[in-house]
Amino acid sequence: MATAASKSNGTNSDYEALEKQIAALKADISALSGTMKDIGAARAGAIREQGEAAVEQARAKGRAAYDQAEASVRDNPAMAVGIAAGIGFLTGLILGRR
Repeated sequence: MATAASKSNGTNSDYEALEKQIAALKADISALSGTMKDIGAARAGAIREQGEAAVEQARAKGRAAYDQAEASVRDNPAMAVGIAAGIGFLTGLILGRR
C-alpha cells in the first residue's frame, strides 16, 4: 500500500508540474501575441508612411507635368490646337472602324 500511495503522490506532483508548465506556456504565448501585435502595428505605421510619401511624390510629379503642359500650350497655342486636332482625327479613325 505504501507503494500505491507514493505512486499517487508522484502522479499528483507530475500533474501539478505539468499544470505549472502549461500556465507558463500560456503566459509566454500571451506575451508573444502582444509583441507580435506591437511589431505589426509598427510595420503598418511604417508602410502607411511610405505609401503617403509615394502618393505625395506622385502628386508633385503630376502637378509638375501639368504645369509644364500648360506652359507649353501658352507658349505655342497653334501647335497645341494642331496636336489636339490630330489626336481627335486619329481617335475618330480608330473608333469609326468598329
